[in-house]
Amino acid sequence: MTNDPEKLLLIIAGPNGSGKSSLVYTTELSIDLDKIINPDNFARGLSDEIKDPLERYRIAMDSCEVLRNTLLEQGKSFGFETVASREDKLEFARKAKSKGYYIDFIFVTAGTPEKCYERIQSRVKMGGHDVPKDKVFSRFERTMSFLPSYLELADHADVWDNSGDHLELICTKKDGKIELTP
Repeated sequence: MTNDPEKLLLIIAGPNGSGKSSLVYTTELSIDLDKIINPDNFARGLSDEIKDPLERYRIAMDSCEVLRNTLLEQGKSFGFETVASREDKLEFARKAKSKGYYIDFIFVTAGTPEKCYERIQSRVKMGGHDVPKDKVFSRFERTMSFLPSYLELADHADVWDNSGDHLELICTKKDGKIELTP
Protein backbone atom coordinates (compact mmCIF):
# COMPACT_ATOMS: atom_id res chain seq x y z
CA MET A 1 0.00 0.00 0.00
CA THR A 2 1.08 3.56 -0.55
CA ASN A 3 1.44 6.56 1.72
CA ASP A 4 -1.98 8.23 1.48
CA PRO A 5 -2.24 9.61 -2.06
CA GLU A 6 -4.85 12.30 -2.63
CA LYS A 7 -7.06 10.04 -4.77
CA LEU A 8 -6.63 6.31 -4.19
CA LEU A 9 -8.44 3.48 -5.93
CA LEU A 10 -7.83 0.18 -4.18
CA ILE A 11 -8.81 -2.84 -6.27
CA ILE A 12 -9.00 -6.15 -4.44
CA ALA A 13 -9.26 -8.79 -7.13
CA GLY A 14 -9.09 -12.52 -7.57
CA PRO A 15 -11.10 -15.54 -8.60
CA ASN A 16 -14.28 -16.54 -6.77
CA GLY A 17 -13.25 -18.35 -3.59
CA SER A 18 -9.68 -17.08 -3.57
CA GLY A 19 -10.01 -15.28 -0.24
CA LYS A 20 -10.42 -11.61 -1.19
CA SER A 21 -12.76 -10.76 1.68
CA SER A 22 -10.63 -12.71 4.15
CA LEU A 23 -7.60 -10.68 3.10
CA VAL A 24 -9.48 -7.39 3.42
CA TYR A 25 -10.67 -8.08 6.93
CA THR A 26 -7.44 -9.62 8.26
CA THR A 27 -4.92 -7.17 6.80
CA GLU A 28 -4.26 -3.56 7.69
CA LEU A 29 -5.16 -1.53 4.63
CA SER A 30 -4.56 2.19 4.26
CA ILE A 31 -8.21 2.85 3.46
CA ASP A 32 -11.27 2.95 5.66
CA LEU A 33 -13.08 -0.40 5.39
CA ASP A 34 -16.37 1.50 5.08
CA LYS A 35 -15.09 2.71 1.71
CA ILE A 36 -14.49 -0.77 0.30
CA ILE A 37 -17.38 -1.67 -1.96
CA ASN A 38 -18.30 -5.35 -1.87
CA PRO A 39 -21.42 -6.70 -3.63
CA ASP A 40 -21.61 -9.60 -1.16
CA ASN A 41 -22.01 -7.16 1.73
CA PHE A 42 -24.68 -5.22 -0.18
CA ALA A 43 -26.54 -8.46 -0.93
CA ARG A 44 -26.49 -9.49 2.74
CA GLY A 45 -28.04 -6.14 3.61
CA LEU A 46 -30.92 -6.86 1.23
CA SER A 47 -31.64 -10.40 2.47
CA ASP A 48 -34.73 -9.45 4.48
CA GLU A 49 -36.25 -7.39 1.67
CA ILE A 50 -35.49 -9.58 -1.37
CA LYS A 51 -35.86 -13.32 -0.91
CA ASP A 52 -34.63 -14.48 -4.33
CA PRO A 53 -30.81 -14.73 -4.04
CA LEU A 54 -30.18 -14.11 -7.75
CA GLU A 55 -32.34 -10.99 -7.78
CA ARG A 56 -30.74 -9.81 -4.53
CA TYR A 57 -27.24 -10.22 -5.98
CA ARG A 58 -28.19 -8.49 -9.26
CA ILE A 59 -29.50 -5.49 -7.33
CA ALA A 60 -26.37 -5.48 -5.16
CA MET A 61 -24.12 -5.54 -8.24
CA ASP A 62 -26.05 -2.67 -9.84
CA SER A 63 -25.92 -0.65 -6.60
CA CYS A 64 -22.17 -1.18 -6.31
CA GLU A 65 -21.63 -0.02 -9.87
CA VAL A 66 -23.59 3.18 -9.23
CA LEU A 67 -21.65 3.81 -6.01
CA ARG A 68 -18.26 3.20 -7.69
CA ASN A 69 -19.10 5.63 -10.48
CA THR A 70 -20.42 8.24 -8.04
CA LEU A 71 -17.30 8.11 -5.86
CA LEU A 72 -15.08 8.26 -8.94
CA GLU A 73 -16.87 11.35 -10.26
CA GLN A 74 -16.60 12.97 -6.81
CA GLY A 75 -12.84 12.28 -6.73
CA LYS A 76 -13.11 10.31 -3.48
CA SER A 77 -10.71 7.56 -2.42
CA PHE A 78 -12.29 4.12 -2.21
CA GLY A 79 -11.78 0.48 -2.93
CA PHE A 80 -13.77 -2.39 -4.32
CA GLU A 81 -13.67 -6.14 -4.47
CA THR A 82 -14.02 -7.85 -7.82
CA VAL A 83 -13.52 -11.20 -9.47
CA ALA A 84 -11.98 -9.15 -12.31
CA SER A 85 -13.21 -11.59 -14.93
CA ARG A 86 -14.73 -8.97 -17.22
CA GLU A 87 -13.33 -6.09 -19.23
CA ASP A 88 -15.63 -3.51 -17.58
CA LYS A 89 -13.72 -3.47 -14.27
CA LEU A 90 -10.41 -3.00 -16.10
CA GLU A 91 -11.96 -0.16 -18.10
CA PHE A 92 -13.17 1.38 -14.84
CA ALA A 93 -9.61 1.25 -13.48
CA ARG A 94 -8.30 2.87 -16.67
CA LYS A 95 -10.88 5.63 -16.33
CA ALA A 96 -9.81 6.22 -12.72
CA LYS A 97 -6.16 6.38 -13.80
CA SER A 98 -7.05 8.97 -16.45
CA LYS A 99 -8.72 11.06 -13.71
CA GLY A 100 -5.51 11.10 -11.68
CA TYR A 101 -6.19 8.23 -9.29
CA TYR A 102 -3.33 6.26 -7.79
CA ILE A 103 -4.16 2.60 -8.47
CA ASP A 104 -3.32 0.15 -5.70
CA PHE A 105 -4.02 -3.41 -6.83
CA ILE A 106 -4.22 -6.42 -4.54
CA PHE A 107 -4.66 -9.79 -6.21
CA VAL A 108 -5.43 -13.02 -4.36
CA THR A 109 -5.38 -16.47 -5.90
CA ALA A 110 -5.96 -19.94 -4.48
CA GLY A 111 -3.87 -21.44 -7.28
CA THR A 112 -6.43 -23.55 -9.14
CA PRO A 113 -10.15 -23.37 -9.91
CA GLU A 114 -10.54 -26.67 -8.04
CA LYS A 115 -9.10 -25.14 -4.88
CA CYS A 116 -11.33 -22.06 -5.28
CA TYR A 117 -14.41 -24.25 -5.64
CA GLU A 118 -13.39 -26.27 -2.60
CA ARG A 119 -13.06 -23.05 -0.59
CA ILE A 120 -16.50 -21.89 -1.80
CA GLN A 121 -18.08 -25.16 -0.68
CA SER A 122 -16.52 -24.69 2.78
CA ARG A 123 -17.90 -21.15 2.85
CA VAL A 124 -21.39 -22.41 1.95
CA LYS A 125 -21.29 -24.90 4.85
CA MET A 126 -20.67 -21.92 7.16
CA GLY A 127 -23.64 -19.98 5.73
CA GLY A 128 -21.81 -18.10 2.97
CA HIS A 129 -22.90 -17.68 -0.62
CA ASP A 130 -22.44 -20.29 -3.33
CA VAL A 131 -21.09 -19.91 -6.86
CA PRO A 132 -21.90 -22.56 -9.50
CA LYS A 133 -18.92 -24.76 -10.35
CA ASP A 134 -19.00 -23.93 -14.08
CA LYS A 135 -18.86 -20.20 -13.28
CA VAL A 136 -15.93 -20.69 -10.88
CA PHE A 137 -13.95 -22.48 -13.59
CA SER A 138 -14.78 -20.13 -16.47
CA ARG A 139 -14.24 -17.00 -14.39
CA PHE A 140 -10.94 -18.33 -13.03
CA GLU A 141 -9.44 -18.51 -16.52
CA ARG A 142 -10.72 -15.06 -17.48
CA THR A 143 -9.55 -13.52 -14.21
CA MET A 144 -6.05 -14.89 -14.67
CA SER A 145 -5.98 -13.61 -18.26
CA PHE A 146 -6.65 -10.03 -17.02
CA LEU A 147 -3.96 -10.12 -14.32
CA PRO A 148 -1.10 -8.81 -16.54
CA SER A 149 -3.21 -5.82 -17.65
CA TYR A 150 -4.02 -4.87 -14.06
CA LEU A 151 -0.37 -5.22 -13.05
CA GLU A 152 0.69 -2.97 -15.91
CA LEU A 153 -1.92 -0.33 -15.01
CA ALA A 154 -1.33 -0.33 -11.24
CA ASP A 155 0.96 2.13 -9.52
CA HIS A 156 1.45 -0.41 -6.74
CA ALA A 157 0.43 -4.07 -6.60
CA ASP A 158 0.69 -7.09 -4.33
CA VAL A 159 -0.07 -10.60 -5.55
CA TRP A 160 -0.94 -13.13 -2.84
CA ASP A 161 -1.13 -16.93 -2.92
CA ASN A 162 -3.87 -18.26 -0.66
CA SER A 163 -3.67 -21.92 -1.71
CA GLY A 164 -2.01 -23.10 1.51
CA ASP A 165 -2.63 -22.70 5.20
CA HIS A 166 -1.66 -19.02 5.18
CA LEU A 167 -1.40 -16.13 2.75
CA GLU A 168 1.94 -15.83 1.01
CA LEU A 169 3.09 -12.74 -0.89
CA ILE A 170 4.23 -13.82 -4.37
CA CYS A 171 5.30 -10.49 -5.85
CA THR A 172 5.03 -6.74 -5.48
CA LYS A 173 4.99 -3.95 -8.04
CA LYS A 174 6.54 -0.74 -6.79
CA ASP A 175 8.13 2.17 -8.64
CA GLY A 176 7.28 0.53 -11.96
CA LYS A 177 9.11 -2.72 -11.18
CA ILE A 178 7.71 -6.13 -10.33
CA GLU A 179 9.77 -8.02 -7.78
CA LEU A 180 9.25 -11.64 -6.81
CA THR A 181 9.16 -12.34 -3.10
CA PRO A 182 12.09 -14.53 -2.04
